[in-house]
Amino acid sequence: MRGKWALVRMHRPGEKKDLWLLVKEKDEYARAAADFNVVEAMPDSVKSLSLPDAPAREGAAALPDTLAPQLATPVDGRPSSPDDWLYELKFDGYRILCRIEGKRIRLFTRNGNDWTDKLRPLRAALAKLGLPSGWYDGEIVVNEKQGRSDFGAQQRAFDGAASGPIDYYLFDGPFFDGADLRAVPLEERRPPTSWRPPASWAWKA
Repeated sequence: MRGKWALVRMHRPGEKKDLWLLVKEKDEYARAAADFNVVEAMPDSVKSLSLPDAPAREGAAALPDTLAPQLATPVDGRPSSPDDWLYELKFDGYRILCRIEGKRIRLFTRNGNDWTDKLRPLRAALAKLGLPSGWYDGEIVVNEKQGRSDFGAQQRAFDGAASGPIDYYLFDGPFFDGADLRAVPLEERRPPTSWRPPASWAWKA
């Protein structure tokens, strides 16, 4: 299994369990089925090959008490090749980092201010998910009817002038389940594009 692979989760209506597909990406190691059929050439390959330890174990580390979020670096222009850069949606809200250690959940701003008491409904919603210990990085926003983030509406929600739902979008996991993933490329640790958070992740201020 050389080169790049994509693990894709599929869900069919009416089925209780998701289906998983392991898809070979097109790179220098890709071969046409007409040239090489792995099932015929290596029928016992799964049984005979020894599997290495999971990559996450190589980054095993204690969960730090504090964490500075990774920030974008200003540049004059984008890279010349589209394969050299990634993009993310720009949310107009508050950057919030979540530290989970067992049942203890704390929420911090990008500057390290503890907002756990201000975000008690969010903390309660996260507790119900049963996420592994780690640091989770994301943004809390209030979306308008068209689905765009509205910073003014979010300020009114915090002031108590509005009670609309505040959504928490997670886009990074620097530490996850005992592993330090900061050295892992972003494209390998970000969620797949088809993934969406469950409705229970929305909470009201």
